[in-house]
Amino acid sequence: MHLNISAQQFFAMLIHELCDTKSSSKIRFELIADDVGVAQLPAFAKKPQAITDGHLFELARKNSMQLVTFDQGIPNALHIR
Repeated sequence: MHLNISAQQFFAMLIHELCDTKSSSKIRFELIADDVGVAQLPAFAKKPQAITDGHLFELARKNSMQLVTFDQGIPNALHIR
């Protein structure tokens, strides 16, 4: 079976599903745009093993949020013990 839809149709469906999920969830969460590039990574994220951590940290910071994590190695994040 081959399904042919445009990118615009796909993203419209995706947004609809995400909004449905958000409205039916008992857990509060926000959907935010991901427009953080490699050039915007924090200084601690220059090694390959830290790129994802740095990306998530910067994405949260850019949106006036705070990264919450178990990873004690991420500076300025809220660390869960």
